[in-house]
Amino acid sequence: MPKPLDPKVLARFPPLERQQMEDGWRERAEEARIRRFFGVGPGIGVMRVNDYLVRTGAGVGCGVPEPFKDVRTWTGHHQAEFSPNKRADVPMRFTVEVDHEKKTATLFFDFGLDVKYTLDSQSGKEEPQHMENQQTMGIFSFLKLQKPFDETLAPGGARPFNRIVIPLKETPMIDMPDTIHYHGAASIPFSFGPENKFKGTAGITFSVFRRVVKPG
Repeated sequence: MPKPLDPKVLARFPPLERQQMEDGWRERAEEARIRRFFGVGPGIGVMRVNDYLVRTGAGVGCGVPEPFKDVRTWTGHHQAEFSPNKRADVPMRFTVEVDHEKKTATLFFDFGLDVKYTLDSQSGKEEPQHMENQQTMGIFSFLKLQKPFDETLAPGGARPFNRIVIPLKETPMIDMPDTIHYHGAASIPFSFGPENKFKGTAGITFSVFRRVVKPG
């Protein structure tokens, strides 16, 4: 915790500056009670995408109904080894903030994966059309997360990443009395597809260890 402000010192400042100093102290106090853990390595981040979408129906060409069909695919795979010296080269973010008072853990995470996108389409008797390009997908791309997990952040205009708050569990380690195991799990409901009419659930877990150094 930051050192408390001296009332005698505060009294020397005008009310507006005194209020700003007190607000700043409260912000620092709030920050001080949160423990942050960063995924810096050594470790491996892996993401695979193999999505497939088919649409069929009937359009109208020259006043006559004509069937159409398009097939879309998104495929990609990336495995990134990361370490404290290579964080900037890894398209992955993973941070855990532990709040002891609220008994919550806030997870910030994402993985930017470049995937190959293809579109094959045909309408009526027209020639089949083929297109492909590269797109970047995150972990929950094309999924609409349901409350209370629907918050994303984009600091400084960067690509959004997910912010997930889940209950915190603390377990002391029997064979390591100076270490605490923070962990938790949550089921995240989401919807997808046309008008988000399809439903699903994603599972997420985290596990970090903190060594508590005893004074003296």
